Formats: sequence, C-alpha cells, structure tokens
Amino acid sequence: MRFVVISLFALLSMSAIVLIKNPLAKTNWEVHHSVNEKGVKEFYKNSAYYINFQEKYFSLFVDENECNAQYQVEPKNGFSVFVGGGCTKICCDKPKSEWLKKRVFEVRKYYVSKDTLKLKGDNFEIVAIKKQKK
Repeated sequence: MRFVVISLFALLSMSAIVLIKNPLAKTNWEVHHSVNEKGVKEFYKNSAYYINFQEKYFSLFVDENECNAQYQVEPKNGFSVFVGGGCTKICCDKPKSEWLKKRVFEVRKYYVSKDTLKLKGDNFEIVAIKKQKK
C-alpha cells in the first residue's frame, strides 16, 4: 500500500511540473537596464537590445549578434538555460553587449509583472520592458 501511495505522489508531482504555464512564451522584451555584480546599473537607451521568447527557445539580440538557447521555466520562478545555446560572432559588440551575452546563459530566476521582466542570476539582474506590438 505504501508503494502505491508513494508512486501516486511521484506521478502527481511529475504531472504538476508538466502543467506549469510558461508566462514567457511568445513574448518580446526590450532590455531597459542591467545591474552588474558590483551593483552598477547600465542603461540601454533607444536600444536594439531585445529578448524574444518562444515556447522552448529564446533569442537575445544585441549590437551585431544574437544568442539562442533552449530554456525551461520551473516552479517558484526558476529558469534553466540548457547547454548547447550560443551566440553568433559577426562583428564587434560593445562591452555591455558582451556582458549581456554572457549573463543571459547564467539566469536562474525570472519575475514577470504586467510590462516588466526581471531575469536574475548570482549577483546580477537584467530588466526588460515588454515590447509593444506594432
């Protein structure tokens, strides 16, 4: 009997993970600012820096390049980027772009409010504003 109860609990737990709604899917965000490991805030004014999320993949667009990776949202605002993503190397990105390209693969948590997305990692934060549809 105990085995049946444990098995049923495990099955229900796995089902709950599968049923998590992905609030990032099919959304587009313009990077507004970031806060680096030293607490310095960097603004991205009139930026061409944006993040596009599909159901399982995201793209980060910076100066001349873009990064793509598979991701997954998890319970309690967890965020996982899977190994295998990468960035193009067409040309010369600015230092703040290089910082973004590196950190986007280190994001561990996300927070979404109506028009704001916060991506957080160890000692850094990326804040983006929802792009308006044209």
